[in-house]
Amino acid sequence: RQWLSTICLAFFGISVYPHAIQRIYAAKSEATLIRSFQLMAFMPLFTTLFMVVVGWVGLAQFPNLAHSDSERITLILLKDIGQRLPIMGALIVLFLSAAIAAIMSTVDSALLAISSMVTNDLYGRIKPDTPQPTLTKIGKVSSWIIMVAAVYLAIITPQTIWRIMEIKLELLCQIAPAV
Repeated sequence: RQWLSTICLAFFGISVYPHAIQRIYAAKSEATLIRSFQLMAFMPLFTTLFMVVVGWVGLAQFPNLAHSDSERITLILLKDIGQRLPIMGALIVLFLSAAIAAIMSTVDSALLAISSMVTNDLYGRIKPDTPQPTLTKIGKVSSWIIMVAAVYLAIITPQTIWRIMEIKLELLCQIAPAV
């Protein structure tokens, strides 16, 4: 039951990421849009499969790992590989750089989507005759406010990475029927 729940949570939650959908709507044609929607439903499988494999390898490599250390399994595995094979140092740096770049891309897209919603859907409806430079400024200010609030919450929240992911996906599942 828990596995089925997790699979449904991931399938419905990840497939309706607002920032991913925002990028799809920039498609060149209707055919590209349809193909993007078809692929988007299965992208979570391919994008998260690697991290699931890392978790399985970490479980096999470090079977007695404490629950709190399981949050750092990727870093623990990379450290272990670096100690066993020093030649892999450059690849480890490349892997970490790719992971940071992916996180930054996701955060950037989410901030753009949220600031667009604040600017166009909230402020734009209250004051529809607002000039574009003013809307741009409001979008930038709202992005900074949201980013500061998110960083603060990330620092003070005593949750695991998985629990934060579950909360995010649970919220996204609520918009899945509308999409």
